[in-house]
Amino acid sequence: MKFKRRIAREAVLLSLYQIDLRSEEASYALSFSIEILSIEDKDVIKFAQELLLSIVEKVNKIDETLSSLSKKWKLHRMSYVDRNILRIAVYEILYEDEIPYKVAINEAVELAKLYGDNKSPKFVNGVLATLVEERNIVE
Repeated sequence: MKFKRRIAREAVLLSLYQIDLRSEEASYALSFSIEILSIEDKDVIKFAQELLLSIVEKVNKIDETLSSLSKKWKLHRMSYVDRNILRIAVYEILYEDEIPYKVAINEAVELAKLYGDNKSPKFVNGVLATLVEERNIVE
C-alpha cells in the first residue's frame, strides 16, 4: 500500500501543479495525471481523488498555514513544485489522522527529490519540521 499511496501522491502533485499553473479543473487535472503516470489501480485512483479534492477544498487554510510557517519565503515566491508538495504534506499532517506525520514528511521529501531542485528536499523538510514543532504535533 505504501508504494501505491506514493504513486497517488505523485498524481496529486502533478494535478495541483496543473491547477496552480493553468487553473485547470481538479477532475481534468487528475485524469490527465493518471493518464500520464499510466495508473490503472482503482485503489490508487480513489486515494488520489479523495486526497486531491480534500486539498482543493482546504487550500486557503493550507496556504495560510504555509504562509505563517515560511516567514522568509512568501507563498507566491515558492516554486510551484515545492508549494504543492507542501500543500499535500500540510493537509496530511493537519487533517489526516490515519497518516503519521513522519510518513507525510518522508513522502514529501521523496517527492521533492523526484520533482524539485537540489534544495527542495531540505526546504520541504524544514518547513514541515517547523509545522510539527510549532503545532506541538506528536504521535
